[in-house]
Amino acid sequence: MAPVITEVIAVTYGQDYELKTFINCMKAQSCDHWNLRVIHDGPNDQLMSHLQEQAYIEFGPSKDFKNVTFECTKERKNDWGHSSREYALENPIFHSDYTILTNADNYYVPYLINELEESAIKYDSPDLMYWDFVSNHARNINFDRLDAYGFCESELEFSKIDMGSAAVKTSLAKKVGFESKRNEADWDYFEKCLSYIDNEDGSVLKIPKILLVHN
Repeated sequence: MAPVITEVIAVTYGQDYELKTFINCMKAQSCDHWNLRVIHDGPNDQLMSHLQEQAYIEFGPSKDFKNVTFECTKERKNDWGHSSREYALENPIFHSDYTILTNADNYYVPYLINELEESAIKYDSPDLMYWDFVSNHARNINFDRLDAYGFCESELEFSKIDMGSAAVKTSLAKKVGFESKRNEADWDYFEKCLSYIDNEDGSVLKIPKILLVHN
């Protein structure tokens, strides 16, 4: 059986420590069937060289599953990384079955990719899989908790799911694209995905596990 490949597209701006921790989370995955594409909002040759010198990144895609690439946009858009997400979906460099759009200061548990692969196989490749997370943002009125790093139970509703807490079939993600540039563009993306899924009798799977640390 062919492996289920997940591509993680992570946007960033001026981060160093958080980005390194994020990359280490991916390199620590118990399953190798993933690719990570980091896109920096605007030029930053210094950060790029620094990450390359410390063996956090390589330039350009390789034939290996376990692959991390880093690229900078030609100019800074300053739109929460939405233009970078749009660019990545329109200009793929990897083959993948699923795509996760996230920020490069989020962290994932080491069995994320393995969980996605097992779930995709067991439940006949759902069009969208989503999961719970913890968040360092305290007193978020959209979730029933007050403390930083409290439990957030994801739901497919506005402000009840984070961009990084869902994997969408890559074919669907490319079809939907990422045109919205408003602050709430993550929900615009999910809402459009759900519309396609409903129209095409697709399927959605909730994985009732905490797989993401949202920062």
